[in-house]
Amino acid sequence: MEQIGIVREVNGSDVVLEVRRASACGTNCASCSSSCEVAPHLLTLKNKVNAKLGDIVSIEAEARKILKYTFLIYIVPLVFLILGIAIGNGYFSTRGFENYELLSFVTGIVGLVISYLILKLIDNSVAKKDDIVLTISKVISK
Repeated sequence: MEQIGIVREVNGSDVVLEVRRASACGTNCASCSSSCEVAPHLLTLKNKVNAKLGDIVSIEAEARKILKYTFLIYIVPLVFLILGIAIGNGYFSTRGFENYELLSFVTGIVGLVISYLILKLIDNSVAKKDDIVLTISKVISK
């Protein structure tokens, strides 16, 4: 995966890049007339290519790592929500609770909160390992 960024700050061996995200409707927004505004995103990366302020750089990401983290972020909470609902439904319906469906939903929400706590622990672990997902591959123009 490749993206283009503009160097906005140089802080020692790191650079702050402004990256424009592609909008959900695609890159040709002139045809939809919804005038959606895509806010820039700031990234801090290691400056391994000696980029200077204002340079346009190419940012590369390992697709395997991006897919792994995307899976964790989207699928794990969904699985915990569904498991929480299923476990709550099984538990509360066999115990004779009248409002077992509502209690099952609450159990699913508790499962969702637990999944977010687990994801936070994983995020902290990845940050400590300094696992590099994005790298600046080259300076495109100065």
